[in-house]
Amino acid sequence: MIKTKILNKYTLNFTSDIILLNDLYHISALLTEFQKDYPNIDKWFLCKVYRGIFSGQRTILLKKRNNQILGLSILKHTDEERKLCTLFVDKNFHGKGLGTELMEESLEILKCGHPIFTVSANRISEFQSLIKKFNFSLYKLYPDYYRKGLTEYAFNGGLTVNKKISSNNWVHLTAIPLRPSAALHVGR
Repeated sequence: MIKTKILNKYTLNFTSDIILLNDLYHISALLTEFQKDYPNIDKWFLCKVYRGIFSGQRTILLKKRNNQILGLSILKHTDEERKLCTLFVDKNFHGKGLGTELMEESLEILKCGHPIFTVSANRISEFQSLIKKFNFSLYKLYPDYYRKGLTEYAFNGGLTVNKKISSNNWVHLTAIPLRPSAALHVGR
């Protein structure tokens, strides 16, 4: 049975630290698959998503079976922006409706039928059926936005001007490998 789990500031109070750290560790590991298209995705996850969960500006929607993540979406919901930042479905579950289910639940959480959604040129073919099914409109192409030589397709709205961020500008977060006494250390 596939179970849905929502990570946001409201559910964190009811989740044990070990379970939360385990989920965040596995999500971070999954995101490394996208490093080719999004070179700073690991820093983005730790500095933007992790903090955004606690501030109430981000939500992670997980689809799991036996503690294995089969799919996830990362959502941004601020007063200024509603965005589906990441949508992932395990290759073994492509074509089985999990992407549609994640999209429907994501739109419900965002309270928006057409959030900003971007896809790299390398993966646009994987998302064509969802883009069509949910009637997303191509807004603009962004060449070299996340990586030189790669175009980012933006649907339903535009992206902010990309600012080059050096590694010195990121808050340093160190994830300690998970054990029963695992902890996440935050420092500057």
